Amino acid sequence: MGEHIRNLDVVTLKGQTIKIELNKNDVEDLEYDIHIETPNFRYNMSDREFMKFTASVEEAKRKLEYKLKGL
Repeated sequence: MGEHIRNLDVVTLKGQTIKIELNKNDVEDLEYDIHIETPNFRYNMSDREFMKFTASVEEAKRKLEYKLKGL
């Protein structure tokens, strides 16, 4: 677990607070580590994995809006 740099966002989903944190990675060849965490759960991923994940979520959102609204 690396050094905490800053909080990227805090999201509330179904009454549960989810924090997204940017951390300095302990592994030399990886620059950043992203933590998605709740009081009972933490998931670590590299900044590259996080960008792929967020791009997938944004694409799904765009497709859903298109299907629902025809935009």
